[in-house]
Amino acid sequence: MVKKQSEITKLVTNIVRKEGSKYSWKYAYGFLFRKIGDLYFDISILGVKGGFLIRDNDDPLFKKGFGKLCLDLNYKWYEFDNLFWEIIGSSKYIKKPMSYHSSCGHQMRAMELVGYEIPIDVWEEKKIETFVSNFLEEADTKVLEESSKVTSIEKYLPRMEKLYANFLIKYPRALVEIQAERFFCALLTQDYEWARQILVEVNTDNPVGRSDGRDFWRRAKVFKRKIERANVKLRKDLNS
Repeated sequence: MVKKQSEITKLVTNIVRKEGSKYSWKYAYGFLFRKIGDLYFDISILGVKGGFLIRDNDDPLFKKGFGKLCLDLNYKWYEFDNLFWEIIGSSKYIKKPMSYHSSCGHQMRAMELVGYEIPIDVWEEKKIETFVSNFLEEADTKVLEESSKVTSIEKYLPRMEKLYANFLIKYPRALVEIQAERFFCALLTQDYEWARQILVEVNTDNPVGRSDGRDFWRRAKVFKRKIERANVKLRKDLNS
C-alpha cells in the first residue's frame, strides 16, 4: 500500500504523464502544458500525504489523516513571460523549451481556471487514475472554450481581472497582485499613458508576485521608455 510521500509523488507523476499524453498535453518537470494561439495553459496535479500543511488544512478529513489530490488548470498570455524575462535581464529564457513558461522558477503567474482538492483515504492507482482522467477531460473542454473566446490581448484583460477577483474570493488572505500583468497589457496594447499610471501607482516597497519588487519596477520603467521610443520612431519611419 502506498504510504510515503515519495511513493505518492511517484504514483501521481506516472499517472499524470500517462493520462496527459492521451489528451495531447506535453509533460515536463511536474507540469502538463499546451499553447493555443497566444494563450499558454498548464496543469499541476499533486498528491499530498495526510498531515502535510497545504492550503485549507482546517478540513476535518485532512485532520483525520486523509491526503489530498490537488488539481489545477491555469493559463496566461504567452507573451507576458517574454516581456518579464526581457525586463529582468533573463532574455535567454525566451529561446528555452516551452516548459520554461511553467517551470523555470522565474516566470509570470498563471491565473487559475479550475482548481480542486479531493480528499484521499487510500492511494489506490485505479482510483487516482480516474480522478486525473476526469479532470483532464474537463480541462480540455475549458481550454477549448477559453481559447475560442480570448483571441486578443484586449479580450484577455477583462478575463484576467475576473479570474483575479475570483482568486481573491477563494483565497482572501493571499498576498497577490496583478499590477505587473496590467503593465504588460498596457505595453502590448501600446497604451503608454496607462503604463505610466501603473508605474506611478505601484507600491515599489513591496514585492509584486514573482516580479522582483522594487528592482523589477525600476527596470520596467526603463523598458517602457525604450519600447515607447522605438514605436514612435517606427511610426515616423512609416509616415516619412
